[in-house]
Amino acid sequence: PPADLLVEKRAMASSKARFLSCCGRRRWLAALATANVARGLRMLVGASSRAAPGKSMSEDAYCADGTVGFAGVADGVGGSKTATADPAVFSRRLLAWCYQHASKDGLDASAALARARESVASDELAKLGGSSTITAAKLEGDRLEVANFGDSAGVLLRPSMRSTSTPWRRAKDGTDNTFVLYPRAVLRTSPQTYGWNAPFQAAADDRLQEVGSMNVFDPDSVSAVARVGDVLVLATDGLWDNVLDANVQRRVARYAPLLWAAAARQDALWQPGKPVQAVQAQLAALADSPRSFDPVTTLLAQLADDLVQDAVDVYEDPTTPFTPFSLELIFDDGPQLGPGGGNGNQPAGKPDDVTVVVALLVPDDANVPGAVLHNFQQFALN
Repeated sequence: PPADLLVEKRAMASSKARFLSCCGRRRWLAALATANVARGLRMLVGASSRAAPGKSMSEDAYCADGTVGFAGVADGVGGSKTATADPAVFSRRLLAWCYQHASKDGLDASAALARARESVASDELAKLGGSSTITAAKLEGDRLEVANFGDSAGVLLRPSMRSTSTPWRRAKDGTDNTFVLYPRAVLRTSPQTYGWNAPFQAAADDRLQEVGSMNVFDPDSVSAVARVGDVLVLATDGLWDNVLDANVQRRVARYAPLLWAAAARQDALWQPGKPVQAVQAQLAALADSPRSFDPVTTLLAQLADDLVQDAVDVYEDPTTPFTPFSLELIFDDGPQLGPGGGNGNQPAGKPDDVTVVVALLVPDDANVPGAVLHNFQQFALN
């Protein structure tokens, strides 16, 4: 075998013992943080979408372009469907305009979203009718901005070390204090709604822009300084209505070591050629699985698929005790959904289109091919 391969195997074999050291882990994280100083970033992306039961086509749209640092989702509102208006078409055109303004015109997320709402007013396909929510993210240097209009949402997760034990458990049974990568939320958008299940929504005849006062109907925008290794999750309400934020974090936590190990092996966490073999070996110990040898983009697509499936599993299970969707109804003084609740024991989950875009943030000089992902189909802009 090649000498480099033997060196890597030996390093992986001995790294597990070294990696059990808390101090070693902290030094490793400090090295990763140092790699973020004054660095430009880019996205590696994955996406997944599934139509609600009984639908032949999802009314959700998604788009992600890691090269220009753009990602977005749009949720066509089913209630806006008429004989001539198709919310699936409208959501795709709205997001396509947002992507064009962000990529070709170089606008940030909030400006691109605002321009997209103006552009659909003169778009012949969009003017047929329909409405949609939209969430868009734009990465510029190391600054990530997420603009939101409606009840789709975005969250920026930052994997960091978390103990798998507690002081009293270690004192009781003598277990070791080991650590795992677990993501904390650095940034999270808030839903814009009139009330339960009633989001703000953009339309070609956008009266919210006409009647708005004091900017109360403008999109919200939040931003943060991103770091290498951060994970961005954008999704329509089909995910957020069914899956608790904490469970989204748990799902990402299962993938974080795989993503980091795969990215390290592809020289996508540090500048190629830098002496980081020892750190790569410790990353390999984090993900002692053949899957960590998969391309990063393959793992991101699988993560998006799993998040979509998590939502489907919830709304297909009539025994689900509660969901964000059912809890919000209680907060609005509505009946309790789910087993033992009112409203005819209506399930707590919400059958809906579910669309997820995930992105791993890496240095802008990472030698990993990028791709543009979208489901615009024949409704893309010319």
